Amino acid sequence: MKKVSHTLLIALILLIFTVALGFLTSSPAPAQSSVPVTVVNTTASPVPTAAVGTTLVAIRGTPTVNLASGTVTVGNSLTSPVQVHNVNDATTPFEERLVFNIDPGNQQNHGSFAVPTGKRLVIEHISANTTGPSGQKFIAGLTTEVTGGGGLNWLVLQFQGTFPLGTGPVDVFTLSQSMHLYTESPPIFIVTRTDITGSATADATISGYLVNQ
Repeated sequence: MKKVSHTLLIALILLIFTVALGFLTSSPAPAQSSVPVTVVNTTASPVPTAAVGTTLVAIRGTPTVNLASGTVTVGNSLTSPVQVHNVNDATTPFEERLVFNIDPGNQQNHGSFAVPTGKRLVIEHISANTTGPSGQKFIAGLTTEVTGGGGLNWLVLQFQGTFPLGTGPVDVFTLSQSMHLYTESPPIFIVTRTDITGSATADATISGYLVNQ
């Protein structure tokens, strides 16, 4: 019994010696340190990132922004209004006057002018008057033409009265008519009267603006 206890005591001493020797000979754990890491990726294969919180984005060049839906409201004060301009200010204003006679024996006459090459005339207004022997009536029209079509646009003349002249009384008709017509060919202002007696006159001013075809 004493021999067994002596043997166990020796084994226990050897075990303790072995464990102590392991602690003395083991390598110490390396100390932790903070070293910056640089990741180099091409623009074709960037590192995926996610924005956290509020971020600032730098824009280079002039971006194109499309509004998919909804309404944009601009809230500016009266002291700092939004600057606006008339889109037609970039066009070329145009105005032309036509004056002609309807000679005795003729019932109709017309006047016209050329539209500049490569331009389209947008007619916005016409003002005109006709004068003829008392009792005669007048009708008037304006022809226009664009690529693929054209037509005759009737104008409304209104009787203004009978005026005495040295050659006899004459009736005067006038018109002032707003419109929106297009023409690439010379517009033709046509006046027709109900009689061929005596001489009649027509005077018209056509105004609008020119745009490129």
